[in-house]
Amino acid sequence: MDAPIQTWIAVDCQGDLDQLEASVCWEDSETIEFYGLSRNERYFPSDVSRSGWHHPNVHLFCRVDSPQGSFVHIVLIDCDWYYPTWVMSPYFRGRVDTLRRIEVYDGHQSTQMRCSRLIYRFSWDEEPFEPPYLASQFVEPAP
Repeated sequence: MDAPIQTWIAVDCQGDLDQLEASVCWEDSETIEFYGLSRNERYFPSDVSRSGWHHPNVHLFCRVDSPQGSFVHIVLIDCDWYYPTWVMSPYFRGRVDTLRRIEVYDGHQSTQMRCSRLIYRFSWDEEPFEPPYLASQFVEPAP
């Protein structure tokens, strides 16, 4: 029996970010695919605090070791900063401010990623998620 795709979970406070960090063994995880888009999706939170600049929404699709699923799709909404090495091996030690913006730090407190909002959802092996999964979600069908 296939498990359904979970609904989107928004990181609204520090406890939510800490829960995402603790829910996955990030050292044993890997990014399978990532994609950046400028358009907003209907499932995005409506309260994104943008800086006035338009930054991409970065989608990460990761194979993870978690009791909640074997894959996680993460969306970094209005992401204005990230290191490429962090994208390939993400983790979520950082802080959430009062506007729900997220910053992730390395062990030296250097910013590895910064975005205006973060949402994610888990899924399982039984679902047909293989590259180019993310790209196929955003490509408009030919007429």
